[in-house]
Amino acid sequence: MADVDGVTSAEALWTLEFEAPRGWANGGVLVLETGRILGGDSHYYYVGKFSLVREKLDGVLKASHYHGDDVTAFGVRTKGFEARVVAQLQPTGLISGILISPTPGIGTLAFRMTRRHPLP
Repeated sequence: MADVDGVTSAEALWTLEFEAPRGWANGGVLVLETGRILGGDSHYYYVGKFSLVREKLDGVLKASHYHGDDVTAFGVRTKGFEARVVAQLQPTGLISGILISPTPGIGTLAFRMTRRHPLP
């Protein structure tokens, strides 16, 4: 699914779910476009960057609290955190992987994304 220039057909609107202690939850939306990650959920917005080489997605993002409860999908209260994104683009149009946060007390969290709409 990769284009010749290394930017990818992963460029699309995606829905996002996290594997929280009680199962898959805390959905949101992300746009992957020209190496950028933009999106959020009902409590945090996300900005970051990514690369995709041979269906392996690698990136970094910053999550910032903007509304309501400040408990993350990690189960930790914080106004913001950074995380490394390590994932695999599946031929079925799914992305699955983990978020690894260097922020003390945050940890690692599995996520999955479903492609919803190509970008115009």
